[in-house]
Amino acid sequence: MITKPRFVSTITLALCALFAADAHGVQSPGQPVGLQTASGAQPRAIRTVSHTTPAAAQRAWLAFRTDVGGSWVASWDEATHVPLRIFGTGISAPKTVGSQAAAASFATNFLQRHIALLAPGAQATNFSLVSNVLSADMRVVAFEQMHGGMPVVGGQLSFRFKNDRLMLIASEALPFVAGQLPQTMITTAKARDLAEQWIVQDAGQAIASWSVQGPLVLPIVKRSSLGRYRVVLRVEVAAKHPVGRWTVYLDARTGQRVAREQTLRFAEATVLFNAPVRYPGDERSDYAAAMLDVDVDQLGTVSTDESGMFSFPDSETSTAVTLSPQGAKVSVKNNAGTTANAVFQVSGGDKVVWDEQGTPELDAQLSAFIHTYRAKQHGKTIAPEMNWLNAKMPVNVNINDQCNAFYDGKAINFYQSSGNCENTGRLADVVYHEYGHGFHHHAIIPGSGAFDSALSEGVSDFYSCTITGDPAMGRGFFYSKAPLRHIDPSNGEHSWPQHIHPDPHETGLIIGGALWDLRKLLMVKHGEQVGADLTNRLAYLALRTASDIPSMYPEILAADDDDGNLENGTPNVCEIIEAFGVHGLRSINVSASELSIEPPNQDGHHVSLKVEGLFSQCPEDKVEEVSLRWKLRRSPNQSYKVVMPGGPTDFAGDIPPQSEGEVVLYKVDVELNQGSKLAFPDNPADPLYQFFVGEVVPIYCTDFETDPELDGWTHGLSQGKPDEGADDWQWGTPNGNAANGDPPQAFSGTKVFGNDLGEGKFNGLYQSDKTNFANSPVVDVSGYQNVRLQYRRWLNVEDGFFDQAAIFANGQTAWINLASPYEDDATTHHRDREWRFHDIDMTDYVDSNSTLQIKFEIASDSGMNMGGWTIDDFCIVAYEGELPSEPQCGNSKVETGEGCDDGNLIPGDGCNSLCQVEEQPELPVEPNATEPLVIGSGCGCTIAGAPAERSAQALALGLLLGLAAGTRRRRRQD
Repeated sequence: MITKPRFVSTITLALCALFAADAHGVQSPGQPVGLQTASGAQPRAIRTVSHTTPAAAQRAWLAFRTDVGGSWVASWDEATHVPLRIFGTGISAPKTVGSQAAAASFATNFLQRHIALLAPGAQATNFSLVSNVLSADMRVVAFEQMHGGMPVVGGQLSFRFKNDRLMLIASEALPFVAGQLPQTMITTAKARDLAEQWIVQDAGQAIASWSVQGPLVLPIVKRSSLGRYRVVLRVEVAAKHPVGRWTVYLDARTGQRVAREQTLRFAEATVLFNAPVRYPGDERSDYAAAMLDVDVDQLGTVSTDESGMFSFPDSETSTAVTLSPQGAKVSVKNNAGTTANAVFQVSGGDKVVWDEQGTPELDAQLSAFIHTYRAKQHGKTIAPEMNWLNAKMPVNVNINDQCNAFYDGKAINFYQSSGNCENTGRLADVVYHEYGHGFHHHAIIPGSGAFDSALSEGVSDFYSCTITGDPAMGRGFFYSKAPLRHIDPSNGEHSWPQHIHPDPHETGLIIGGALWDLRKLLMVKHGEQVGADLTNRLAYLALRTASDIPSMYPEILAADDDDGNLENGTPNVCEIIEAFGVHGLRSINVSASELSIEPPNQDGHHVSLKVEGLFSQCPEDKVEEVSLRWKLRRSPNQSYKVVMPGGPTDFAGDIPPQSEGEVVLYKVDVELNQGSKLAFPDNPADPLYQFFVGEVVPIYCTDFETDPELDGWTHGLSQGKPDEGADDWQWGTPNGNAANGDPPQAFSGTKVFGNDLGEGKFNGLYQSDKTNFANSPVVDVSGYQNVRLQYRRWLNVEDGFFDQAAIFANGQTAWINLASPYEDDATTHHRDREWRFHDIDMTDYVDSNSTLQIKFEIASDSGMNMGGWTIDDFCIVAYEGELPSEPQCGNSKVETGEGCDDGNLIPGDGCNSLCQVEEQPELPVEPNATEPLVIGSGCGCTIAGAPAERSAQALALGLLLGLAAGTRRRRRQD
């Protein structure tokens, strides 16, 4: 098996969303991929998507669903908390398909009514209409975002109408945009000069700049949170030696460097003209040179037709014709070696075969011409209405470099051969792939769809493979039949989010594989030709309005729909959900009833679950299994599974009765028939809920409905510059929003205590390079033996490798958030998405004076800031019963945590040495955030003498879940 050289595997590819300077390809020329800030850090390259409704959006989401009715599914941008796509039952929208004016009016009114959901912090007047397009019976109305008269880079939202119903809403709007139009700005000449200086400093020579635009508002979006906004000028810069093309952003007022993006991207290839059909060394064919310019002696230039035929004056002698790879639809430019030109003598009825297979540089010119035209014609079968397909396509070949090809927004470009790789102009697959980037580029409806590099790589692979009929893309790249990539591998499918990769080509295999699987299913259903054509058309229509890989699922449903109601499915919904489900690209709603924990009883602890988003007309679209997995905190290596019976959408089950004094940790798993899985809770840093079994005696409790300082609480700054706002602990009403992820309301009552509650000028985020703390009163616990802290928590903090959220008891660390061991992998941030119950045994921390004081602390670094601590219903309690004893394996008594006990420790007799039944496989051990203090959420204890309704307070697991999740993120400092 031939593998890539090392230098190939380390290079990645992306594409700028600013198409005037776009480029796409196999690999980059050594420059960073994606937006890069002046400090050298990189904002997110791939949007991370959540299917859990963010806390800050819950009120607006409820208002939307109450207003429109029906059933709706949404996916959310994890950084901005904006709903990327909302689709479902549909809303009656009279005359919107046939009337541009009616559609624009309906969309504008709807935007005004639900601006808090679609663009938090904005006004409807911040959006200007840019597109109102009817295509394939679906009307798309799209808006671009403005702020203070300035365009917001990437900000857009749009609406889809079919059958006079609004059925899908898309928003890539930026929330809470900040920035003012500067009174003075640097000149255009100064902007160009500063931009060129930055690029020539470390990125190339022979600089040229143009197209100074602005002022604009540039959002710096981090991998998992909203960063900040800058008012900028945008300058396009080109460089040579090495070749490069850049978009540079400068502060509009000062000219300070803000960010830049290398917009030149690269790809793979195979080009043939009386040469290999796929790659040199494979079979060759004589292709018709369609629409070719032919210079006929004494006549001038004429053009061939689709069959390659041209007319010239007949004579008794032959006529001289001069050929070059130039035509009305394709124009090839040579960059090295001899430019392809040939003179032939022709007579009526002759066939002229131009064959340059012995000279690779000449062969590349002819092959690129032929296969570019084939790629163009393939596009016309998919989207005959696309005007770009009728334009002349510039093609550059024999560029002085190796192992690459790229699309730059105007032309497709191919490199010379080397000892490592074939001349990419001779590789048909690569020519098709690069042309596929252009097809994607020109398919997008402005203000609705958007460019995403991984999506473009995947659909360009698919575009190439649909021409060859072979899912193995790029054969011949390394002088062999082995492919460069394979979108339908025999050894496993690529799935979201497991196979998200820094290289967008690898991530693109997820959507490329989903589309290929859909193609196979539709070919079986409709016949090979009809099925293949239908898949191509659906993919194209979805690309027009999709903004990334996860958004392709709802957009392809919208493209396939025939009645404006996605709840009742589409003509090919079963095939779509099967193909996309295998690749982790479906959205499902899952909600659970409240879980109420009472003192021990014979009925156990009941949980019910409801699943929405399945399609009943698809027999295979069903839940395979719903299960509770639980364990005792004192026995972390023994976990148990309870299958929840029910169906097809409603399930219920019980955690068995437990002894008093136990802390039970649990999660809920949902497995779909296609193998996709969902899990509660949705917090990788804290993967288990918990509840305490038994009644406790309150020693000191507060629900923070009165000022905690009046009750002896103190707070302050223990590290960092004591500037204004440094001590950010506040008491009041929570104000969670998209930026901070804090709770939208208190757990009980109306007041809470926490870091920066977001009131007034505050933003709800803890601060950089500071350590803030809050101390409880000193509590007298004399006379009590088993003392515990039990409270409600809503915590958002960066991975503990960088920021630490800790609880101290009399100065000793009692709990701290999960910390990853290595910086590059330190992306497991602690994100509570609901109020969580937290129990900590404080008995060993009580001091010699029988007193206890609790301290909550946040210690931050200079990077990412999040919402921090928010606490409610704080209680120091005592458990007066006997604590459960440790089981004694081998004493002939089956105790808690044991599956059997036959009086010995000898395995092989049905009961192993750990007192577990040998025939029953052991369940997996759940990961712990800390040991033994595993955190969870759910329900707390019953406090003796407290009102019954308080003891029954619980978490409703009403989460919008999906099969897509966040990508692996690396550390940033800004």
